[in-house]
Amino acid sequence: MKKNFFWILATLLLAMPFFIPSPTAQAQETLNLGFIATISGLFAGVGEPMSKGALLAASMINDEGGIMGRKVKILMRDSEARPAVAARMARELHKEQGVKLFLGITSSGVALGLKSVMEEQNTLLITCAAHSSKITGIQFSKNIFRITDDARTRNYALAQLIHEKYRGLVEGIEQHRGCKTC
Repeated sequence: MKKNFFWILATLLLAMPFFIPSPTAQAQETLNLGFIATISGLFAGVGEPMSKGALLAASMINDEGGIMGRKVKILMRDSEARPAVAARMARELHKEQGVKLFLGITSSGVALGLKSVMEEQNTLLITCAAHSSKITGIQFSKNIFRITDDARTRNYALAQLIHEKYRGLVEGIEQHRGCKTC
């Protein structure tokens, strides 16, 4: 999890030129980042540690003087693992708080549901937990970045590991499938 937040922050730093206003305004303005994740309910076990990591990262960045003189503020919202709720939250954060960069999405369905919102607002979403291959494949959007593997890559690696390390087990399962009396 620590490694993912490092990559999010590294990506954020690379994306900063898109969010920097005039030099006089940058020292005065806070950089508001939208953090939308499932932080309550059944899937809170995924979103809760991510939210704590984001708050810690913002604190560490601010202790070092912020990003180009701007303090970072994480605006936390609970998606309830529902795309419609996340879309509403993203629209509100963009309109009311000027958020241009969103983080923390823990669900592929929510990430895919935010695609049109990110495009219409010309904002960015960086996710480290949504694994659907569609996010960077068939439903690719220049407004969404995933800094983790996709489901296909993970499943291929797992299948290769099973094949290499547990070949006898796999053969036993295959033999069992063909059993007429089992």
